Amino acid sequence: TWTFAGKWIISNEAFMENASRIVDFMSLRASYGLTAKMNEQAINSTAVFKHLIINRTLLKDRENALRILHLENRDLTWEKMYELNLGLELGLFNNRISATFDVYQRNSFDLIDLIRTSGVGGQYYKYANFGDMRTRGVELALQTKNIVTDNFSWTTAFTVSGMKQKITRLLNTPNTFDMVAGTGRGNILGFPRGALFSFNFQGLNNNGLPTFDFGLYPSNQGVN
Repeated sequence: TWTFAGKWIISNEAFMENASRIVDFMSLRASYGLTAKMNEQAINSTAVFKHLIINRTLLKDRENALRILHLENRDLTWEKMYELNLGLELGLFNNRISATFDVYQRNSFDLIDLIRTSGVGGQYYKYANFGDMRTRGVELALQTKNIVTDNFSWTTAFTVSGMKQKITRLLNTPNTFDMVAGTGRGNILGFPRGALFSFNFQGLNNNGLPTFDFGLYPSNQGVN
């Protein structure tokens, strides 16, 4: 992994002298790097077995056995992410008002999650590097010192952020019931990771039974 970062303290420049009564500190910073981590649930590259004893009617007939907990998974690799971050830091009026503003983009790839398999080997689900994802976001943090005395101080802090996430490459396509189960397994190309989906309820028929439009809709669009 690696990171390049730089910072320009604008308030130290000569052209900022006229604004020094108002602007105490101003800087621009930027960073770009590659980080990697292993998914906490994907722990094995070789097979994992558990020892157990099979009970019988007679104690002398008890047998030792091995249960396969995880199949060999040599293709697993680290989850990796390229991140670009641009930020502005600002201090005004003797630092009574300070603010930071950040814009970032994260390109994640080789993400790990459970995928459905053919069941060969005894496991219908296994962990694999299933796809790539892009995340873009902004964050603003504002802090003010409203009252500062020897015996009393009052400060306020305000933070707001927003981000947009989208899966850009996907090797596994979950079935319909995985996507509407509410467990966050609804990974679909073009949507955020772990998105929730539901069927579009069409009301009751003449017999009082619920009917649905079986096209899938993201739950965050207010569709029941």
